[in-house]
Amino acid sequence: MLRTSINQLLLCLLPILFMSCNNLSEQKSKFNVVETSIADIHKAMQAGKLTSRELVEIYLNRIETYDQTSKLNSIVIINPNALKRAEELDREFKRTNKLRPLHGIPIIVKDNYDTYDLQTAGGSLAMKGSLPPDDSY
Repeated sequence: MLRTSINQLLLCLLPILFMSCNNLSEQKSKFNVVETSIADIHKAMQAGKLTSRELVEIYLNRIETYDQTSKLNSIVIINPNALKRAEELDREFKRTNKLRPLHGIPIIVKDNYDTYDLQTAGGSLAMKGSLPPDDSY
């Protein structure tokens, strides 16, 4: 019951976390991520107004600004390879001029879904540092 209530609270707080005023990264790229869609992101990429790396930087900045400094800590771990992967996707798009359905779209994975290359602790300190052998289905 308590876990369900906490999960519901987080679901209510996450939209708040990613809205509000533009930050410096958004102003630099002139792309506002507030209430955007994947289609809008891909249109901006195709128009040369946004790269996968810029998008990841915008979200990393928002996580730092609205989640970490507020101690909300809804984002417990960030993939250390996120920017590297975004650059790979930018190179692929430049080479092929094609965007796959989720090409360059950053995602958040709940901490109780196994991801082979990231900690899966389910919010438990006892599981901190636990690395699953593969991705969940």
